[in-house]
Amino acid sequence: AGYAYYYNTRTHASQWEAPGTDDNGREAFFSAVTAGDVNAATRLLLRHGRQLLDISDHNGRTAVWYALGHMSMAQLLFESGANLNRTDVDANGLVHVATRQRNVAFLALLAVYGADLDLVDGAQQTPLHIAAASGYQRCVDVLLRHGATPDVLDSAARSPLQLSTLGNHVACVQLLQKVSAQQAPVADIALLTQVASMNRRCIVLAFFAFFNNAAKARVQDDNPSKVLDAVYDGDLVTLQSLLVHGASPDPRNDDDQTPLHVASAYGRLECVSLLCEYMADMEARDAHGHTPLFLASRRGHLSIVKFLLESAADVRTANDDGRTLVHAAALSGSLPCLHLVLEYGGDPFAADRDGETPYEMLLERGDESAAPLLDYLDSQCSLRQPPTSPRPTSPT
Repeated sequence: AGYAYYYNTRTHASQWEAPGTDDNGREAFFSAVTAGDVNAATRLLLRHGRQLLDISDHNGRTAVWYALGHMSMAQLLFESGANLNRTDVDANGLVHVATRQRNVAFLALLAVYGADLDLVDGAQQTPLHIAAASGYQRCVDVLLRHGATPDVLDSAARSPLQLSTLGNHVACVQLLQKVSAQQAPVADIALLTQVASMNRRCIVLAFFAFFNNAAKARVQDDNPSKVLDAVYDGDLVTLQSLLVHGASPDPRNDDDQTPLHVASAYGRLECVSLLCEYMADMEARDAHGHTPLFLASRRGHLSIVKFLLESAADVRTANDDGRTLVHAAALSGSLPCLHLVLEYGGDPFAADRDGETPYEMLLERGDESAAPLLDYLDSQCSLRQPPTSPRPTSPT
C-alpha cells in the first residue's frame, strides 16, 4: 500500500510525518504575520492571547521578525506588547536585522516604540556599528536622531566612527562627527587620536573632514534668504551651490518656516531631497507647530510624504492645535496619502485639542467627497485596538 506522504503548508516542504495540529494558533499566526494579514493576526491574538508573541521558531525568532516587510503588521505587534529586544540564536536583534537590510522605516518604527538601539550582537556591535561600517547613511542618521550611543566599542575595541572612517564612508563620518562635536568640544581632535594607528589614507580622510568642517563652520551667511528664495523659485542649481558653499539649510522666514517647510508645502521633492542631504532639520516647527512632514501631508504631496517617512521623520508629531499627521492627511483629501501615514504608524484614534479624531473631524465637515476617506478610517479603527503607546506630542 506504500507510505503516506505529506505536504507541510507552513514550511512548504514534503515530509513523511503528518503535520502536527495547531492547537495554540502558532502556525496560523506566523503565516498571517508573514503574509501581512492584519485581520487574521488580530483575530488570532484575540483568540489565543499575547502568548503568541512569545513563541519562537527554530532560529529563536518570534513572529515580529516576520513583520519586517509589513509596517501595519509591525505596529499591531508592537502595540500588542511584542518584545522588541529579543535576540535570536545568533545573538542578532530586530534592530540589527533592520539595519543590515537598510530598512529605514522599520528601524525608525522600532526606535519610536522604544527598542534598545544600543543592543549588541555576538560581535558586541550595535546597529550603529553595522550601519557605519557599511556606509548606510540613512540608517546612521535615524539611529543618531533617536539617541543611539555613538562611542560604544565592539569586541575589537572599535567605535562606529572608526569603522566608518576605515570604510571611507565620508557622509557617515560627518554625521558621527557632528554628534560627537555636540557631546564634546574636542571631538574632532578625538577622531584624529582614534585614527592615529590606522593607515595613511584614513588619517588623510580624517584631516580632510576636520578642516572641511572647520571651514564650513566659519562661513558667514550674509543673506540667509537666498536659500529660501531658491526653494520658493524651485531653483535647484542655486540651492545646491549655496549649500555646497556652506549656507545654512535652516534659515527661517517670517512664519518661522525653514526651507524644508517651504519645499514640503510647495511639493518640491528634489529640493526636499537636497536639503535633507545637507542635514536640514526634519523636525523643525513653524509658528503653528507644523513640521515639514505635516505640511506635505496637509497638501497631499504623496512623494514628499513618502520620502520624509522613509527618512524617519516623526510620524506621531502634532501641531499646536493637537492635530496629527492623520488629521492632516485626511484634510488633504488624498486617500493614498492617508493610507501611507497610517501604514507608517499614524494613530487614527488621536484626538486634537477639540477632542476630535480624524474620523470625527471629517464627519463634522459633511463633505460628500470625503466618503472614501471616512470608510478607510472606519476600517482602520475597527482593525486596531486603541493605542497603549504615548500620545502624539505637541511642541512645548
